[in-house]
Amino acid sequence: MEPTRRILILVTLLVAAALIGTVLSSYFSVHAVLATLARGQGDAMLDSIRHGRSSDRAFLEALLDEQREEGLRCIAVLGRDLGPVSVVGECLAGDAEALRQAVRTSGPDEVVPAGRRVRMVRGGGSSTGGGSRGAILIELEPILTRQLEHGAIRSLGIGGTATLALVLVAVGLWRFSAREARLKEGLERDRRLASLGEMAAVLAHEIRNPLTSMKGHAQLLAERLAPDSVEKEKAGRVVREAVRLEELTADLLSFIRSEQVEREAVDPAEILRSAANEVGPERIELETADAPEQWSLDPRLIRQALGNLLRNALQASPDAEAATAALSVESGALVYRVRDRGTGVPQSERERIFEPFYTTRTRGTGLGLAVARRIVELHGGAITTTNLPEGGAEFRVTIPAGG
Repeated sequence: MEPTRRILILVTLLVAAALIGTVLSSYFSVHAVLATLARGQGDAMLDSIRHGRSSDRAFLEALLDEQREEGLRCIAVLGRDLGPVSVVGECLAGDAEALRQAVRTSGPDEVVPAGRRVRMVRGGGSSTGGGSRGAILIELEPILTRQLEHGAIRSLGIGGTATLALVLVAVGLWRFSAREARLKEGLERDRRLASLGEMAAVLAHEIRNPLTSMKGHAQLLAERLAPDSVEKEKAGRVVREAVRLEELTADLLSFIRSEQVEREAVDPAEILRSAANEVGPERIELETADAPEQWSLDPRLIRQALGNLLRNALQASPDAEAATAALSVESGALVYRVRDRGTGVPQSERERIFEPFYTTRTRGTGLGLAVARRIVELHGGAITTTNLPEGGAEFRVTIPAGG
């Protein structure tokens, strides 16, 4: 990912974090103010009653009408014995005993929730003579505080939506950048492979004919020499090296050839068995119980890819150990798994081992895994490798249905 795009994604996430932090801080600040605002509103109403003619019912009714739009719903004036002296409006504490209980359970000027209302009481404590003083009880709907609370919730929702949008933008940028990076990597790889292919095709063509002639003459020479002579051994070495070079040119041509995949419904387990028989069945354990009956594949190419993977697994495993090959269907895709008993593949080499001519062995062309990946990609699939906890590496070939 380009540094500029990485910085842009980071800035977007930081802005999103700052935005949600600011919105949450504002919401909790408003929420903390609501109780104070309700108490202030109630205190103002209680002061109006206390300083007015609290024993005059007409005064109380006029005050209730005047403060109705502010949320006042009930005024109750109680005497020294907490008996109702005057009650106007619709009180939730509807009878005398309920009013006494409400006064006794409410602290002085405490805002007590009562359904959609809040209740406040002034007075009602003990007098100096040991009896109770009179009390004033009001019930009000905190309309203003609810409006502020709804506004805070709306702001929280808008801020949350904006934050989510910013996070989605950052995720989209990251996914776009990752996809673009993969595309660039693929295009660069294709460019390198095309250039390599052109060179390899010329070399393979120029080498193949003289190599065939050299091998043929060496074979004829070896036939005419004495069986146990040094000259015959040297001629045989020429033949063996010529055969190795022929295999190299064959691998080169197989790798660079843009083959048209000819898919047909075949038995994928049979292809695996055939590849194992070509490589070395005595050292390969097959697990085909979960194999599907048919799959759309090019049998010749898939056999070649599996053969390369099995050959690589045997080379990585100790001589006394067997490689394991299995296949199954996972999430609608055909999956071949080839496991060796070697030391595993270092993390730094898990991509490089699929590059042409890359090999860690003293002998080998480094084309086997590259050819296998090319064949799998021609089928629309992918090939990956991981190290197993119990030891060894597993190569996983995934081929979707229909490619």
